[in-house]
Amino acid sequence: MIYYFQTCCVKLNESDNYFGVNDLTLTTPILGNVYAITIPSFSGCATLIQGPIPSGSLIYDAKNGNVVLYPDCADCIENAYSCFPPPPPQPAITYIQSNECDVITLFPMTVECDVINPSSYTASDGRASISITGGTPPYTVTWADGSVSPAIMDLEIGSYPATIVDYWGDFTANTICVLSVPKPTATQSPTPTKTPTPTPTKTLTPTPTQTLTPTQTLTTTPTSTPTPTLTQTLTATLGTTLTPTPTQTFTQTQTQTPTQTPTQTPTKTPTPTPTTSTPSFSQTFTMIARSLNSFSIISGDGFIVAASLPFRVVWGDGNITNYPAGTNILSHTYSSPYTGNILIQSSDLTSITQIIPKNVAPQITTSSVRYLEIETSQLNLLDGLLIMGVGTGEFYFSSGNIGLLPSTLTSFLSRYSNCSGDIGNLPPNLQNFSVNFLSSNTNQSNTISGDISDLPTTLLVFQLAGNNTITGDISTFPSLIQDIIVHGQNTIYGDISLMSTSSLTRINIHGNNQISGDLGGLSNSVVDISLYGQNYVTGDISTLPINLVQIDVRGVNTLYGDIATLNYSTLTFIVILGNNTISGNINTINLKTSATLQIEGNNTLTGNIGTIGNSFAYSSINIRGNNTIYGNIQDLPSNAVNIGIYGNNTISGDLSLINLNTRILNIYGNNTISLFSNSSRIFTSLHQINIVGSGFNSTNVDKLLTSYANSTWTSVNRQLTLKGTSTPKYTNITSYNTIQTTKSVTIAIT
Repeated sequence: MIYYFQTCCVKLNESDNYFGVNDLTLTTPILGNVYAITIPSFSGCATLIQGPIPSGSLIYDAKNGNVVLYPDCADCIENAYSCFPPPPPQPAITYIQSNECDVITLFPMTVECDVINPSSYTASDGRASISITGGTPPYTVTWADGSVSPAIMDLEIGSYPATIVDYWGDFTANTICVLSVPKPTATQSPTPTKTPTPTPTKTLTPTPTQTLTPTQTLTTTPTSTPTPTLTQTLTATLGTTLTPTPTQTFTQTQTQTPTQTPTQTPTKTPTPTPTTSTPSFSQTFTMIARSLNSFSIISGDGFIVAASLPFRVVWGDGNITNYPAGTNILSHTYSSPYTGNILIQSSDLTSITQIIPKNVAPQITTSSVRYLEIETSQLNLLDGLLIMGVGTGEFYFSSGNIGLLPSTLTSFLSRYSNCSGDIGNLPPNLQNFSVNFLSSNTNQSNTISGDISDLPTTLLVFQLAGNNTITGDISTFPSLIQDIIVHGQNTIYGDISLMSTSSLTRINIHGNNQISGDLGGLSNSVVDISLYGQNYVTGDISTLPINLVQIDVRGVNTLYGDIATLNYSTLTFIVILGNNTISGNINTINLKTSATLQIEGNNTLTGNIGTIGNSFAYSSINIRGNNTIYGNIQDLPSNAVNIGIYGNNTISGDLSLINLNTRILNIYGNNTISLFSNSSRIFTSLHQINIVGSGFNSTNVDKLLTSYANSTWTSVNRQLTLKGTSTPKYTNITSYNTIQTTKSVTIAIT
């Protein structure tokens, strides 16, 4: 099994922020847990996530890997692996190969960039190569543009990431080669100095090989040697031939070449004063702040801006911070909560390639002030931007028309937003579009529309919540897509079995949809199915994807098959509603810890309620249909808390002996539950107790009322229903009134 992770430390390339580990041992894998991971090819802090991960991300082999659980990324980075550690020592690995006679010892692979910078700021004649030691040659060097070569040439200034893998794949390393040249600065041209006309009776012609040094004396006649009076040091260029003419002038260059005559003292030429070029910062990108306190750097992480040119941030409180070209983490603290504009200025905004808002305080929530807002009309100015947001994009609020997103964008993540527009106008090379992940509220209220057939063909992740109205045939989703979440008032239709999405892992489509087809036609890579609406999917539950973790299918569906054929080793959430005809014996149900089971329809499940067994830890069991379940109520799993069994059941037993943590118990049918023997039982979190076909006499009802009056009731819509009691129904008026008035429970005893 492969576990997927997101690194706690932000890397330059999006794919480097994610990785997978095969055959890793995790005792209790819970999404969102942070681990310090140590394996031969990787060590660092990372968060366990639900796949998929971006194309190009690496999958490691756990081998003898080790993991340690930490409370969060900050704690892991501080106590285990920092974001900028030295390369961790790795022991030599020893292999015995079938085609070798002796043991081979492999030493850890190290890599180093060798660069030749371009000859000028605008030249394209640079070169980068990789020096490698350790591992097993030959090595494979893959550059960010996809080329595979130990060296790349004809390069401009910039950063060139490379991934190196040795021959057997035992070692993988990543490095970035940086080529740089100082930007040229303007210099002042000196004023030419006119050379005086030499005396016509004496002319000195130097020999072709004559050179001058700052202390050289020129002789005009054998008996007369004039010595020039020099107030500065002059350096003649080697090999220069000096020939004076009546009108000759000279222009000073970086190495000054004097022009001399035999009868004049050389004239000093002023030295030009160098000037420094300052970026113009003529273009402005605007963010909106509301009661904002700070941009912080925590454990080497924060609000990242990557750009190929210098830029500055005008914070709005009188402070300005200049940043060099490259990847920078913004940092600023306001003396008091700031409301106004924050400006990012550059000579060319298209030089900005990444904006990753993080560690902004206060952090926005589902109903808070929109502390930091970024409009799509402003993002439109950054037509060079590749990545906007990371993780779930929870540190800022986005607004505006999605059709204004930069055409270059490959990843857009914004957990809180109010966006509109047509999905057909998304950037053509977009791979990751995640807006309002799995929620909808004040700060998550998109109204996005469009036909799914118009989505970019490059799309891998499409997550969209809010009041959206997406439509189209489900079979027209892009073939590369791996993750689909679409919530809102959508009207998606079509045969789900016709989807040509071989890498799909999740499909969550909610709204007024009318999706049909056989669920068995989905790819076996799918682990999560959630379909809401007037759907009418069908299929034998034995043909569902083999690694399914969650299935939540609602509508007028007609699924069928034996309950025993579900893969209980992976399933944690099973909700199948509609006109289903699922059969089988409940003694074959073998749910995982804290799993949920809800099956409704014309089902015909049977079996003794005691055969479900106390060894299985259910959080919720709901079985509806024409079921014929029987047995004693006290034999329900001791750790079950939400139970609903409907149908023509014949359940009996002592109701006082059920689990004290029971919240919801709905038992319907021709039951004969007639005992409540222990009035001292105190329940911890009662919510709804509905027993139809109880057969209680007044003595048992009175004991029940005493127990429930002394128990704790939780949540709203509290209910107590007993149907089928004998007469008189009860005499314990005090406990009845306590439950109804003090506990705010609606009671019906008939």
